[in-house]
Amino acid sequence: MPFIYDNLIASVVGATVLLILASIQMRATGEQVAQTARNTALSQTTSLATWLEEDLEAMGRNREAGEVVFKNISRTGNEASPTGEVLTSLTFRYEDDGGDSTTVTYEVRSSENRTVAGEERPIYTLDRQQNGSVSGGASTVLGYFDLHFIDGNAQRVTDPANNRGEIQALQLYFSVVPSFESDRMILDEVRRMVVVPYTPAQ
Repeated sequence: MPFIYDNLIASVVGATVLLILASIQMRATGEQVAQTARNTALSQTTSLATWLEEDLEAMGRNREAGEVVFKNISRTGNEASPTGEVLTSLTFRYEDDGGDSTTVTYEVRSSENRTVAGEERPIYTLDRQQNGSVSGGASTVLGYFDLHFIDGNAQRVTDPANNRGEIQALQLYFSVVPSFESDRMILDEVRRMVVVPYTPAQ
């Protein structure tokens, strides 16, 4: 009889140890998944900011004074955005030093609704077209995306299409949301604000 009890106790202890080890492993896996999502969002934010700066600094490059540099600006309301809006469309042009003209179009589309920081919100993707062909953009999950034209006093230019002479800089707001959710996620959203000079004004 003592032998049976000893085996039973050993089995219970062994099962308990296995459950503890499994719990620790699951927790470690969950934390690793959350860390991967966080690092991916941070990396995407840096990459997106870099090529957007390069793109927007080119706006109007080598264009003649008085030429149309940008057009088709449209927005929709979004309370999560620091501007209260999300850019939905923008087209702009520039020329390289060899005289070749490039037209870039941004289309920002709502792709789904997600819970971010406890609040259900629309999530966006950015489609970038260059001379009519898709070129970059859409892989990043955006919480918001908005662009404003700024004057020499760091104020937004109202009706920029008809007040191009007042524009001195471009101010871009965007956020990147991790591509998947985890209950151990510390970072819900990576926010970034970028300011670049408006090339025709330089």
